[in-house]
Amino acid sequence: MFDARPLYRYRRIAALLRQEGWRAGKRRVQPLRRTEGLRAPPTNRRLVRRVHSTGLPTKATYRGHVWTWDFIADATAYAKRQARERFRRRAAIEPRIGHLKSDFRLSRNFLRGVQGDAINLLLAATAANLRLWLRRASACLDAILARIFIALRTLLLSVGLRPQTSF
Repeated sequence: MFDARPLYRYRRIAALLRQEGWRAGKRRVQPLRRTEGLRAPPTNRRLVRRVHSTGLPTKATYRGHVWTWDFIADATAYAKRQARERFRRRAAIEPRIGHLKSDFRLSRNFLRGVQGDAINLLLAATAANLRLWLRRASACLDAILARIFIALRTLLLSVGLRPQTSF
């Protein structure tokens, strides 16, 4: 097959082999071509025209006539500051979104449409906020219980009773 059609590339040869009834994909054909030392000639590259622009506007002389102006992309100092601020905000949000995707299944959306995306996002954000509130409540409860146990221990010691160390 390789000798009969030396200009065919591996994808086309794989398609021809499949038409003949062989079980061959492009990933099987490509290494075989390499071991045989076969290479198809390179395709003709598109010619890139490098023409010096005058920068002057030209009037369209007929329908479909293409004309352009040369613009230099630049921004004011204020616009650059605004862009930097946007990027800084985005850099602060990106890790949070990553945690939402991995921890709260934001990456899988079983709801349909734009409204489904919005509902899925709200559910994931609600779950994240609920987890934060529960952690804070747990820390506060731990601190309150520790103070209560210390107060009970000092009360028992002041009365003369010896508190148990193990439960």
